[in-house]
Amino acid sequence: MAAEESEERYRTLFNANKDCITLFSINDDIPSKFINCNDAAPQMLGYIKEEMLNLTIFDVDVSCTPDVIGAHIKQLTDTGQLNFETSYRCKDGSLKDMDVKASFLHLQGQNIVMKIGRDISKLKEQQNAIQEQNERLKEIAWTQSHLVRAPLAKIMGATELISSSQLSHNEDARELLQALQLSTKELDDVIREITEKTYH
Repeated sequence: MAAEESEERYRTLFNANKDCITLFSINDDIPSKFINCNDAAPQMLGYIKEEMLNLTIFDVDVSCTPDVIGAHIKQLTDTGQLNFETSYRCKDGSLKDMDVKASFLHLQGQNIVMKIGRDISKLKEQQNAIQEQNERLKEIAWTQSHLVRAPLAKIMGATELISSSQLSHNEDARELLQALQLSTKELDDVIREITEKTYH
């Protein structure tokens, strides 16, 4: 009775998990069809459970090749666990970005791989949107700094010419020139600061 209750508790927890859990055996580094999966796995990928159990990890994980499986098995053998990001292919051909944790189980003399995949598609979309926004901001900052700096450089050059001319001997002109030089210097510093903050 205790064993039955324990098994029922395990089954309940297994199927209550919202992540995609798949199990398959390994023989000579060759994965079998899925021997079990939780309820979330076929729901997430658009299958019914019977269809899911006729698939292999090669049908689902787009990055999975015989070489990759071999490398994963080696790492699982050496460390007992594995964590990586990949994409899972749904029944309709669409892809989901997944964060996968894999571990080895030894059941009834078999080497069983259990993979727990968490859908991180929305997180990836948000990260990509932020990256694109940052790139746009960098482009805007670069464009604006160069558009402003070009005429500013001309103004600064003109003030240098004026300061070396006869006009600089006029008191009013000299004060106006100093104010202009100070303003252009401040504006140049602001542009440099914006550029530095954008790229660092």
